[in-house]
Amino acid sequence: MNRIAAILWLAAIATLPPSAAFGHGLPIHVNGGSGTLEISGGLTLSAGHVLQGFDYHEDAYLDFGPNNTQFTSLPGFDLTAIEPGSQLSLEVLARPDFTDEATPLRWLWFWGKETQAMGVAPDDPLVRIASQKGFGDVRITQFTPPTTSSSVKFLEPNPGEIGSHQHPLLYFLDDSPSAQFGAYGFFARLTSPNYVASEPFLIALNHSLSAEEYQLASRAINAAAALPGDFDKNNAVDGADFLAWQRSFGSTTELAADGSLNGTVDADDLAVWKANFGRTWPASGIGVAAVVPEPSTLSIATLMFAAFAARRQRPLRTGCRE
Repeated sequence: MNRIAAILWLAAIATLPPSAAFGHGLPIHVNGGSGTLEISGGLTLSAGHVLQGFDYHEDAYLDFGPNNTQFTSLPGFDLTAIEPGSQLSLEVLARPDFTDEATPLRWLWFWGKETQAMGVAPDDPLVRIASQKGFGDVRITQFTPPTTSSSVKFLEPNPGEIGSHQHPLLYFLDDSPSAQFGAYGFFARLTSPNYVASEPFLIALNHSLSAEEYQLASRAINAAAALPGDFDKNNAVDGADFLAWQRSFGSTTELAADGSLNGTVDADDLAVWKANFGRTWPASGIGVAAVVPEPSTLSIATLMFAAFAARRQRPLRTGCRE
């Protein structure tokens, strides 16, 4: 498809109402009532870097687009308590990839359908996040910072766009050569001159995954962007993380300490903590890939004593709250 045809194609889909052009999926709910852009409505991601991921609805998959791309308009946005005319932008955020010993900063993450695991996507495909209103775009690959801005304005909402499901962004995946099946994810936050920025969240584009695979992929991407064993998300693996593991041991619902991603807080997660005890981010000393010694017998004993004391004051939880 040539440039003129692509422009006409984009113009045509932009004039259609969202329900006619696209499946609605599950929007990113944005509420500005507190003065902060508060995000809700996503897939719960307890273990890892962020708490929510989008869009895991069955309609949210990549389809054929212009110029040898796969594309979608999902996730959309549903705005509440936002002042009309407020400038809202999506900012893509890099994170270290903790599955690589060198912990390189990564912009685009890949989970492969064939391998069922995290990896590096062949041919380093480009993902483009483009405004349907002509505000610009962001273009990201896996490890190279964007050559232009990492942020794109997506709405200056009029009153009619507040309280309704909007699709102001198009997400394109380069498909030449053919992009490997899997999930292509990136971390982002919402910003505005009028509001405090949102907490970061994950957007993962579904390229021929089942619903179950998509959720596995989202959780794996989220875990790969977090320091393993750092269950309280303070960028240090220490005694507080051991206590977090101890307090939720046996739980299948409170999964911040599920470092193994097996759906239960158990001995596998203690092994993750032990293997990474003492690591921090950013790393101190000789570098982020430095090998950290195992916790000493004395430090383990100290932590176990603290855990025992905590248990005497509070019964061990093994499931969800009543």
